[in-house]
Amino acid sequence: MERLTGTSIYDYLLIAVVAALAAVMAVFFFRMRSGEAEYAAVFVEGEPKKDILLSKDALFELGPMLIEVRDGRIRVLSADCPRKICVNSGWISSPGQSIICIPNKSVVSIIGAEEDRQYDAVTY
Repeated sequence: MERLTGTSIYDYLLIAVVAALAAVMAVFFFRMRSGEAEYAAVFVEGEPKKDILLSKDALFELGPMLIEVRDGRIRVLSADCPRKICVNSGWISSPGQSIICIPNKSVVSIIGAEEDRQYDAVTY
């Protein structure tokens, strides 16, 4: 039996098709999971302090933090914490994303549409 060596154009074509299918599936998967961001919830010391609609541009002062909402995104614009990690986190806009400021004991979390909030976690 003769053994074939080397690659043919069909091998490269097969690799390209598989890579393209994987890319399309990855994009589809991430779009399905992302959902539509509706509002952000702000928690201070574990207690809910404010729900912020992402559909309206605004600035909110919450204690030592200044929170900005623009174009369906939210960020901590300024804070009095020493390392400013929350400020350097930048904009968030997808459900499940959060900005955490440990010195100010604050969390800003993006919440999706109602149908996206059926389950927080599932374990078996």
